[in-house]
Amino acid sequence: MTPLRQINVVLIDDNPDNLRHLKDYIAPMTEVACGDESIQCELHAFKPLSNRENSSKVNLDETLEKILRLNPGVAIIDLKLEGDSEEDYTGADLALRIKKSCTECCIILVSSYFDADSKLLDNIEIFRFRVDRNQPDYGEVLKEGFTHAVRHNVTAMNLRHFSREQPAFKQHLNQSPSRAVYISYARGSSEDIVNRIEESLKSHGYDVKRDTTGIPYTALIGSFMKEIGRGRCVIVVVSDKYLRSPYCMYELLEVFRNKGFHRRVCPVFLTDARVGSLPEQFIYIDYWSCLEQQMDELIRKINLGNLATETLEEFHKYLDISQNAAKLLAFLADMQHLTLKQLKKNNFAILRARIEKCLD
Repeated sequence: MTPLRQINVVLIDDNPDNLRHLKDYIAPMTEVACGDESIQCELHAFKPLSNRENSSKVNLDETLEKILRLNPGVAIIDLKLEGDSEEDYTGADLALRIKKSCTECCIILVSSYFDADSKLLDNIEIFRFRVDRNQPDYGEVLKEGFTHAVRHNVTAMNLRHFSREQPAFKQHLNQSPSRAVYISYARGSSEDIVNRIEESLKSHGYDVKRDTTGIPYTALIGSFMKEIGRGRCVIVVVSDKYLRSPYCMYELLEVFRNKGFHRRVCPVFLTDARVGSLPEQFIYIDYWSCLEQQMDELIRKINLGNLATETLEEFHKYLDISQNAAKLLAFLADMQHLTLKQLKKNNFAILRARIEKCLD
């Protein structure tokens, strides 16, 4: 294998012993295979810089500046950089700042306190790479996570390198009209109910946006997905086909990424969509996990430089959906929803009341 590139890896921990252990685990992995190429990893391990006025506190600004000078591809950070108090999330704070400035950097958060903090971190997408120090095979899990993080960074950098600016259909990407309501659904499984909802909403003055009427001829579907993600009100018609569709699930992921998921989503559940219990959710989580493994195997075999930008983006969508499927399903399952019969009463009056709350 010939070297593809060198990436910098930063290791941050305020505990010297833990920092040494991190370095000992990762040091042998100076080369990571990515497809038929090799990635050279340069390690940079150091404690966070202290605040001049209070040495027990971390100077996040100066620590961030030092890290960004290295242009890291992977950052392994301890959750608590100011001791072990319950309120200490400085590692997570630092990680968010790194990600904001260096979007392709892959974060691995390590800690012995995830039992107490996991629910909070579950709601933040960049912390999907987490390694619990309490598990007996911590070192092996860390190595495995590191390998995955390096490959994730390489894929993100390749996507950035091969991506090209697409002409935006500006007339469609302006600020959403105040009465705009988006409908996300799977074709072939819910047209009848979607048509009835659309007819009802239009008769009450709403500007309904859906894929068959909201996208001009030859316009980019991906751009419309992002527009849905920014919408103030999104009706999500959930079916079994929806939960297995990369297009639908990516629309849902775009909504999630734009914050306020519960405030902006109006769920409509069809009878074949069963996500109320964990065993039911696991069916879909397993489905996307299997697809991710298939995509990962393909990526290793194919020279990414020979693929079209659109193909690379599709690869990335499958990985994104798989890594967030459990979270999306949990959010949907946590939302109170009514039967179709209840929703249809008085020409969808309950749904329209919910829509007004979203738009307000």
